[in-house]
Amino acid sequence: MFIVDPGTKKILDCNSSATNHLGYTREELLRLTVDDITAPMAAKKNNAIIKKLKEKGAVVFVHTQCHKDGRHIPVEIS
Repeated sequence: MFIVDPGTKKILDCNSSATNHLGYTREELLRLTVDDITAPMAAKKNNAIIKKLKEKGAVVFVHTQCHKDGRHIPVEIS
């Protein structure tokens, strides 16, 4: 789980599942934005997703995140 500021896309908090899932420490993740952990091919969608989130208040979507070692991991985000 991540808590993200939709204005800056900065990761504000995360749990141990997030750190285990992506291979980063909590401290490393708190220095990153969602763009930093999103696969480049999927990162283009981030602005549209955040716009939709602001309009509707909630969104559910499939995305691709990047593990610290470079692997791409498909995820469902809500």
